[in-house]
Amino acid sequence: MQRSPIKASSHPDLTLENVSQNQESIRNINTRKRRNPDEQQLEDLKSDLLKSFKEMMTTEIAVIKLQNSEILQSNLEIKKQLEENAANYKDIRDRLLTLETKHEAAIERINLLETQVNVLQKQFLKNIIEIRNIPQHDNEDVQNIVKNVYKTLQIPVIDEHAAIYRRGKKKGPIVIEYQNAKNKELLLKAVKKYNSANKDKPLSTDNLGFTGAFSRVYISESLTFMSKKILAAARELTKNGSYKYCWASRGNILLRKEDGQPAIVINSLNQLKDFASE
Repeated sequence: MQRSPIKASSHPDLTLENVSQNQESIRNINTRKRRNPDEQQLEDLKSDLLKSFKEMMTTEIAVIKLQNSEILQSNLEIKKQLEENAANYKDIRDRLLTLETKHEAAIERINLLETQVNVLQKQFLKNIIEIRNIPQHDNEDVQNIVKNVYKTLQIPVIDEHAAIYRRGKKKGPIVIEYQNAKNKELLLKAVKKYNSANKDKPLSTDNLGFTGAFSRVYISESLTFMSKKILAAARELTKNGSYKYCWASRGNILLRKEDGQPAIVINSLNQLKDFASE
């Protein structure tokens, strides 16, 4: 008996591919069927951990994004505040500069007025002499005290037109207001001559016959308030050796650096500051 030949398929490749896929599926199924339960549990745990990690990372990233957004917003607010502060600082600085300019102008104006007042006061005091450190007593006669000073200094009779009085209370100076500068200069030259001739015993309360505590007596022209301040400051320059001589003459304060050098008239404290910085 003869067998009929097997007919070949019209799609041999497709049939072979399907067979191969089926075989692979069967092997996977068999593999799963053969997998140990512990391994399956481990796989499930890995899957759960991975899922939890992804969820956690998603949450963390969202939180970080929110924080970054808040930080950016805060930075913008800080920047805005800094810009406002810078603007305020500039405004305050400009105001301060304006105030400083006005202050400097006011100081200059005050100095000018003080100088003008000082000139007027010098004119008023130009013929006035002060005798300091004469002890004060009840019912004292300042006329006789001044006459005694004149006698000690060997000066002719005092100008009868001169006004003589005690200024202030205790330890206040005795003031002589002359009618002219000639008599004032006569007294100043006489006391200078007397002290030069009696360096060991210059004019004092003892020379003038006063009892009690010894006190050196000073006779000088009356100075304005500003001139007194200038004189005190100028004397500091002689104390530290910057200048050799310091004195007052006709209401002016003068300095001389060395013997033979010209005298310098000091008109203000600022002028002295310049000398002190030399």
